[in-house]
Amino acid sequence: MTNQPPPPVVDVEFRLGTATGALMEVSVRSFADRWVAVATIAGRPEHGLGRTAREALSGALASLGQPAVT
Repeated sequence: MTNQPPPPVVDVEFRLGTATGALMEVSVRSFADRWVAVATIAGRPEHGLGRTAREALSGALASLGQPAVT
């Protein structure tokens, strides 16, 4: 068994806003082979877990419903 360093932690945070003032804060972070995303929408945190950052973010944004445009 070789002694390998742990994979690097990736942590991304951003905010999305509109001209009318609506705001969403998002953070996405890696933990070894899993990702965690937290989207704070209207002051309420929504959490998502996944094998990829995209899966975790999709889970956190699921409460917004299906997109109108794909």
